[in-house]
Amino acid sequence: MLFGTQKVKDGILHIGGVAVPELVKTYGSPLYVYDQAFIEERIHIFKAHFKSNQFKTHIAYASKALLNQAIVRLMADHDLHMDSVSGGELYVIKNSGFEMSKVLFHGNNKSIEELQLA
Repeated sequence: MLFGTQKVKDGILHIGGVAVPELVKTYGSPLYVYDQAFIEERIHIFKAHFKSNQFKTHIAYASKALLNQAIVRLMADHDLHMDSVSGGELYVIKNSGFEMSKVLFHGNNKSIEELQLA
């Protein structure tokens, strides 16, 4: 199944217009590749359709899906909220410069340290 700007040309997978063998040559393997244009397209769709005239709504990115500084900054750039369930996630989010008032920290079995960090 292909998503976003992924295409197969002459039997070679291209992501965001770049051939996977070129990505492997440049960055090595194994390699995780995310298509920023596709992610941003999905953000725009969610923001356009998940809103209400009756309720205050927010789009929250689930940090457990993928969490690194680049993803956190991308979510901040698009004014999303961030879903977090652990102290480690909070640490990455906070140290990426994300606005902590937009973090939704939830779940059970939290340590005192995690609660203090939150």
